[in-house]
Amino acid sequence: MIDLRTIKPIDLDLILESAKKTGRVVVADGGWKTSGFAAEVSASISEGIFSFLKSPVKRVTLPDIPAPASRTLENAYYPNSNNIVDAVIAMLQHN
Repeated sequence: MIDLRTIKPIDLDLILESAKKTGRVVVADGGWKTSGFAAEVSASISEGIFSFLKSPVKRVTLPDIPAPASRTLENAYYPNSNNIVDAVIAMLQHN
């Protein structure tokens, strides 16, 4: 697991080396899926070490919809640890 302290500059070498070790990557980000940081990291990994990947990069992000105003909808909208675990399990079953 990598917990980046900065995104500019980004330590892309660290990310790519880590991804090579397992061939699997889940990018969790509190931003939107489209045009966000998770998209940039996913693209960089795919461009840099595609042949090492055992499954597609998974992104756990906000859905590409406006933020809700009610607590119930917010609970479904914002990513949480369960979403990350689900993404990892789905990735491991991808073989």
